[in-house]
Amino acid sequence: MNVFLKESLKYTLRSKPLIWREIRHVEWLYSLSQDELYNYKEKQFLRIFRKAYRYSTFYSQLYRKHGIAESDIKSLSDIAKLPVLTKDIVKQHGKDMLTVPEVFVSRADTSGTTGTPLTAYLSYKAIRLEQAFNWCRRKNSGFIYGKDRLLSLRGHLGAKRFRAYVSVSNTLYLSAEQITDELAVKYFEEIGNFKPIAIEGYPSTLYNLALSLDRNDLKLTIPKAFTSSETLFPFQRKVIERVFGTELFDRYGCTERCISFSEQIDHLGYYEDPGYGHTEIFVDHVLATSLINDAFPLIRYRVNDVLIKGSDGYIESIEGRTEDVIVCKDGAKISRLNNVLKGVSGIAFVQIVQKVKGEIEVRYVPDSDFSSNSITQIENGLHDKIEKSNIDIAFIEVDEDRIIYTSRNKFSFVKSYLDSFA
Repeated sequence: MNVFLKESLKYTLRSKPLIWREIRHVEWLYSLSQDELYNYKEKQFLRIFRKAYRYSTFYSQLYRKHGIAESDIKSLSDIAKLPVLTKDIVKQHGKDMLTVPEVFVSRADTSGTTGTPLTAYLSYKAIRLEQAFNWCRRKNSGFIYGKDRLLSLRGHLGAKRFRAYVSVSNTLYLSAEQITDELAVKYFEEIGNFKPIAIEGYPSTLYNLALSLDRNDLKLTIPKAFTSSETLFPFQRKVIERVFGTELFDRYGCTERCISFSEQIDHLGYYEDPGYGHTEIFVDHVLATSLINDAFPLIRYRVNDVLIKGSDGYIESIEGRTEDVIVCKDGAKISRLNNVLKGVSGIAFVQIVQKVKGEIEVRYVPDSDFSSNSITQIENGLHDKIEKSNIDIAFIEVDEDRIIYTSRNKFSFVKSYLDSFA
């Protein structure tokens, strides 16, 4: 399916006429007091826990193994009695976690920022609720999806196509993979002619485009900017807001639909989207419980990102999901390559290492389902993002002890040894 048809269909299924009930529900959640919201979350948690206990093969066996009876969990505070789920557990038992037949859910492959992608399953109600949260979140920051002009640089086009306009959603898609100083004027002209009200993309993508425009002494005026899926650094925000003449709103979430934090209107921190989930915050990780997806319950699911609390109770900053970019032969900088792992099986671990411009090593640790097709899938995914002539790729099978970690023992999907990416 081509980009125009695919994105037109996605917008139609997410548009306000089809999700107006969910939008009204989310707007109601935003209106609740803290006590009212807690009561709502407690009711949702108990409902999902009981459904998991009764109808999920995995949860029924897990809780009984730990000596937990359904009657032991009477309130939200009792959640601490329940065992923690890891990504490896979810990868191993995915379909057994379902509380409904598989025909009633949609498959969602995570991009695997940590190098270990997995498959989650979303109820159609959860998909509609996710879109309703996104619609309300952007409306609250001054943008109406579908009505206002949106510029998207989220990697929908791949390496071969530069632009696509989808009229039904009033969205102009520009390539996130072709950003170079040489093409800065072309981006500038396309954006200037379109006159978007908002721009969306990964922080590193918007930052790279802003740098290229700035080096060509080009400035824009785009009232709103929306970033997600990566850590947004202060230095990136400063350049993006200055070059695009914009007000930036960041959002933190995951494909598993169990956690969602959005930047406050006053930009003083992040708030948890009301009723989306329940989050237990620890020093070096988060335990997330989804309250919108009862078909594939994630209860106390460990997310290895770090959320820093501020003095006012909001989240001051979010650490994690940080990765280097790779530099192609023509100087183009490519980020978010972990997306090439979506749907790939047979690989326990993958890391991309760059030591020379235009060349990368793909280090992989195979698992029991490994086949040559696993490598073919990754290679095809990379070439969807990067032209074959623009990068040399070497696949290297390694033991896990050759995977590189930071000084804080955090994994980076892309590890670069190049001196500079500016």
